[in-house]
Formats: sequence, C-alpha cells, structure tokens
Amino acid sequence: MKLPPWFSWLRDSPWLFVLVGAVLALISLTHHAEFWGATFVFVEGVPLQLLGYGGIVLLVCGFVLGTVRLARHSPIRARPLLGTSAIYNESRRMVERCPSDEVIRATSISTKLPGDHEEDRPDVEAYLYTIASRCAEAKREGKNLLYKTVFGFGPRTADDPPEHKQRSITKRLDQFVLARAEDRLIMKYIETDWSLDVLITGQAEMLIAFPTLPADRHLQLGLKIENRAFVAQAIRWYDDCVLADAKDVTWRPSATVAVQDGVAVPSLSPATG
Repeated sequence: MKLPPWFSWLRDSPWLFVLVGAVLALISLTHHAEFWGATFVFVEGVPLQLLGYGGIVLLVCGFVLGTVRLARHSPIRARPLLGTSAIYNESRRMVERCPSDEVIRATSISTKLPGDHEEDRPDVEAYLYTIASRCAEAKREGKNLLYKTVFGFGPRTADDPPEHKQRSITKRLDQFVLARAEDRLIMKYIETDWSLDVLITGQAEMLIAFPTLPADRHLQLGLKIENRAFVAQAIRWYDDCVLADAKDVTWRPSATVAVQDGVAVPSLSPATG
C-alpha cells in the first residue's frame, strides 16, 4: 500500500516527537485516552508521571530538533544558552528590546522557583525588576506594554498555590508595586506543572528554557529564537492553548492588592501612594 506524502514527511520529521509527546502529555493531564471507540483511564501514580515526563522529553527533543532543522533551511536564528545566568541575562535583554506597545508573554511552570537556590536570586530579581521597570516606563509614556505570566499550580485551587509558587507570586507583586505598575501585571495559572518555560517578547523574539536532568527542575538550557513567522505561531499557541484555559491567580500575600480580571489592582498599599 502506498503511503500518503504527508505520512512520509511526518515519519521522517522531528515534529513526530512533538506530536507523540503532546499526546502523552495530554494523557498524563486528562488521565484518559480513547482508541477506536474504547476509553482507557489511567490512575494517578508513578506510571502516569513517567508518561508525562516522557511526553515532556519528546516535546523538548522535537522542538529542538525541529528548530535546528528549520534554522538550516530558513532564516530562523536559533542560539543555545547554557546555564541559568545565560538564560536570565538574555531574557533581560529581550525585555529591554521589547516595544512599548507589545505584550510580554511568559510561563512559570517549573516545579521549583529558580530563586529558591541562593546563587540564582540575583538573576531572578534582576529579571523581574527589568520587566516591572519596562512596564512602568511604558505606562509613563502612555504605551500599553503588558506582562502576562501563567503559573503551573498542579492540582491546586486559585486560593491555595504551592508554597514555592506563593514566593514566585510575591516576588512579582513586590517588583510591580514598587514600580507603580500593578495594572500591567496579569497572572494566571493552570492546574498542572512541567519543566518547560517560555518567554515571548513582542512579535519577533522568544526563548525556550528547560532543565537538563529530570531530577533537577533547574532551568539550565535555553534556546533563543528570532523569526517573526515562528514567533507568530508560538504566540498563537500561548494565547489559544495556554492562556485560554488558564484561571486568574487570586492568592495574595496580604490584603493590600485586589484582583480584577486577572490584573493586580492596588488598594491600600503604601507603595502605591
């Protein structure tokens, strides 16, 4: 039997890893799968976690191999970043270059906050300070720069994030309150967690970051991509697949900041005047 051309292309393409990885990740999130009319339910436990980790590994491998392949045959510029400092330094530069009328899209899905490690805190603080400062600058100029971030809470509620996510939320709130730009901060969450984070600044630049070892959720490897067509698809994925199903983060460290449509709104905080 002659196979269709698209099947041969998919079989020989690294995007097959992405397809299979996405299916495995989806099964691990939904706990069930359907094949030829039959439904299979997977019980929470180590096998399901391994299924999810396997899906993440395939997704990462597929994206990296696919990006490298595209870079060889198209004007896409892809540059590897080794180490947490290199990732956060490039992230700051991307934020600084982002036009003031754009949106900074990010995820904070990893199960450990990089700032939990003492040696990482300056990098994380500088990164968040740069974002808050750029949003405050755009606000003073009458521009519409926004920072959207999606957290991974796992099976938690909006009022009960994991402890490390509470610290992550607090870090962002502190920076935006000090910069008087709370209305430019949008925080949402999804009820899952994995080890792949993205940063998309404007329409032409994005960064994918992930750990190098499954047991270490530290972001140690990054891939910086510059290409409008590629980033446009990444923005579509972020808006339609990640942000669309995310819920507002309502947890706050104190009663000084309220939430309206996912936006941090100042109330009685002294920092807001």
